[in-house]
Amino acid sequence: MGLEEIPPDISLLSQLESFDVSENRISKIDNLLNNSNLRCLYLQNNIMEGVPFEILRLDNMVELNLSHNRLKGLTPG
Repeated sequence: MGLEEIPPDISLLSQLESFDVSENRISKIDNLLNNSNLRCLYLQNNIMEGVPFEILRLDNMVELNLSHNRLKGLTPG
């Protein structure tokens, strides 16, 4: 069945640059929004309906895959 949420402790990994949680049941990514070194984030094939506006503040992000979700747009954090 896969992950249903991103563990809160992920925000403690301050040097995290790439994170792949594709093919799961993730609906929220709030726990990733403080990982300022994140460059690549793979979230395809999950059940996300919205993406927090704060994701735009991740200045180092060069690759973001949100395909095959239930996205309707950006959401307030």
